[in-house]
Amino acid sequence: MQKRGQVAVYVVFGIIVVALAVLIIFFRARAAADQWEQERLLAMAVPEKAMEVYSFGQSCVQSIADNGVTLLGMQGGYIDIPATEIPPTPAHPFGKTLEIIPGSGMKTAYWFYAEPNGIQKTSIPTIKEMEASLAEYVNSRLGECTQNFTLFEKYNLTQGRIKSTVNIKDAEVQFTVDYPVKIEIQDFNYRLPKFYAKVDARIGEMYNIGKEIISRDSNDFYLEEKTIDILAVYKGIPFSGTEITCAPKVWTKSKVMGELKKALNSNMQFIKLGGTAFSTGSKYFAWDALEDRHGSISSGFKFSQEWPVKMEVYPSEGEILTAEPLAGMGNSAMAFLTSIFCINDYNFIYDIQYPLLVALTDTNGHLFQFATMVVIDNNQPRENREGTLDIPEPENKICGNKAAHAKIYALSPDANGNLNPVADAEISLKCVSTVCNLGRTKADRRTGEAVLEADIPPCANALLTASKEGFHDGRETASTIQPDSYSVKLEPYKEMDYEIKVMDKGFERGVESSETVIINIENEGLGFGTSLVEPKGKIRLIAGSHDLSTTLITQGFEINIKGKEITHCIKAPTRNILGLLGFEEERCTTASTPDMALNQVVSGGSSTVWQVTRKALDEGSKVIFYVPAGDVPGTVEDMEEAYDSLQDPSKALQPVIE
Repeated sequence: MQKRGQVAVYVVFGIIVVALAVLIIFFRARAAADQWEQERLLAMAVPEKAMEVYSFGQSCVQSIADNGVTLLGMQGGYIDIPATEIPPTPAHPFGKTLEIIPGSGMKTAYWFYAEPNGIQKTSIPTIKEMEASLAEYVNSRLGECTQNFTLFEKYNLTQGRIKSTVNIKDAEVQFTVDYPVKIEIQDFNYRLPKFYAKVDARIGEMYNIGKEIISRDSNDFYLEEKTIDILAVYKGIPFSGTEITCAPKVWTKSKVMGELKKALNSNMQFIKLGGTAFSTGSKYFAWDALEDRHGSISSGFKFSQEWPVKMEVYPSEGEILTAEPLAGMGNSAMAFLTSIFCINDYNFIYDIQYPLLVALTDTNGHLFQFATMVVIDNNQPRENREGTLDIPEPENKICGNKAAHAKIYALSPDANGNLNPVADAEISLKCVSTVCNLGRTKADRRTGEAVLEADIPPCANALLTASKEGFHDGRETASTIQPDSYSVKLEPYKEMDYEIKVMDKGFERGVESSETVIINIENEGLGFGTSLVEPKGKIRLIAGSHDLSTTLITQGFEINIKGKEITHCIKAPTRNILGLLGFEEERCTTASTPDMALNQVVSGGSSTVWQVTRKALDEGSKVIFYVPAGDVPGTVEDMEEAYDSLQDPSKALQPVIE
């Protein structure tokens, strides 16, 4: 009984020791976190004889700190804004900074931009660089503000060299200023303590949000995709269009430029960052770019019609953009497209660069803004060339910073959906634009699993990819900041025979020699796609919900399109001396298009969603695709009706796996 009592005493004593240790650690951590605040409070305990001098110096430090943080936020994290070595030109009207109000001198830095030679660059300051520039800002201005304390001659002051340090935190910016000032009055000798100033601005948080915006746009090209949507839907911007007549349409570049600027000005301002504070609006403009929620920050995007835009359009002749629907015929596989070109389709290719201002504001009204350049290249989002959009701190190389321990499992479903391990699968990690090869999964005989166990780079929005011959690449998005386990699923390929059949007025037949069939199968979510043009052959499929489109093209007939006279008119300087003074005259040219006979056209097809099950793939060996056929068009109107039928899902026929 006595031994039990002794054991109980030891247990209680042990619990008390552990609790005390935990409390000590907690209070030490808290004391370290509050050290700067404690030092600031201690510095305020200045003797009364020195208080007047100290208060004056403190007011200058606080004022300069406030001004410095404001300037830093307005100029994209820079006190001294980057200089532009190559002056802007009409061919490339951009530098390293954006003048927010033209002629005002109010500028902010580009965090991402393209140089005249097309090389893409980032110019994002690091936290350390921002802290150093703020410290230098205080050092260089404090003496001027205090006037070297010449107003306090009676104190017989001596001064030393000013040395400031700055700490940018998420919710505030802390300034510590060592300004050696010594007071000697009769028997009173006193050295002023350091000056401390705090600015309640969420610069650190807004800076990190800005970096995340640049990183995310280099990954999903959200801003570029929204710009392409504007090109596609605005009537004043010729992009891709259809006309019943073959008569060409004509635009001027300057007018298209004006319409583009109006559209950008009207639309880009509605973009809001998910996770920041904003009123609910259209989901179309909500950009889910941030990993975490930032309820104390509001965001805004702005484009001004007064800002420069670089735009090239093809095809064009000088200032004139002309759509010529009567294009030459292509090969049989492109017969559908060329038939549309010849009749009523036109397409323009755009290269566009323009600035966009990103403005972040905290609840205290502090602003952090920077500019980024939106780049469209051949109607596509910009490419991430040379990995220049990877923007970690300089000392942080993504692939070399293997700080997070991970177990990565590769799995593949069987016919019943049961997941089985996949050994020797290549595992890679993509962070922003950098791809790191991590190694291969290995079979564990003890557990029966296939796993890669390794230290991997920490990344908030990493894309893990598993690859192996015979499987479609598996992809999984995850945060690898903390040690964890991850699973990546690979869908197995099934190679099968296929045959294409035509359903003509309810009867099944083969593809005739005068016909060409184009079949497209796509699964955007899985990144899978394949196309078929031969009536028979081999196909590799995976299970899933696939978009299926079929097009039937028939040759060996004739549709006649009547020729027309087309008149082009433009405004041009007069041919006399008045032309030098800006006088213009209208000049018109008339061209005749000949009668045209088409010998191939769309005569059938459909669009649908095809559900491919794992069980069907496992049990089947052949796929039969059915393409609905209609009457061969005899007129332009018939061709339009055939094209419309392609979009009618009720006419679609499901493939059969047997």
